[in-house]
Amino acid sequence: LGFGLSAFLDGCDDVECQEQVKHLLDEEENRLASQGYSPVSGGHWEDKRLGDDESATQAISLVATTSYALLAACDNGCSDIRLIITGEDGLQMAPPETGSSIAVPGLTADRDNRIEVEVQMNACSSQACAYGLRLLSRAASDSTNRD
Repeated sequence: LGFGLSAFLDGCDDVECQEQVKHLLDEEENRLASQGYSPVSGGHWEDKRLGDDESATQAISLVATTSYALLAACDNGCSDIRLIITGEDGLQMAPPETGSSIAVPGLTADRDNRIEVEVQMNACSSQACAYGLRLLSRAASDSTNRD
């Protein structure tokens, strides 16, 4: 997925597509900063690509008593991505939100846990659309009525 697909893209070259994704993720990150969320070290997966109706999975470790926000965004050639989050226990959560950028705040682990985040590219108008994920966190005790 990371190989040079820029020649096949309809809407933007590699750098432009990645900048679109970064911009959307930055906007969501700035919005959630007012709620006490900050970036997790190593919690960004950008420069990824998926074609229409393709999916990819990212494993993410969560620490108990921390509240997380998961951000996802895709370039202008994408109008619909979806996240499916699966816990170690096999339970799945599919946030109802879809679109070109998604924020899922309030993910809290009651114990150290590993989740799998499946990104589904449901509508991509080019050969492959760029997308990215970011993980933000705040102490769970810092969640006093800011959501």
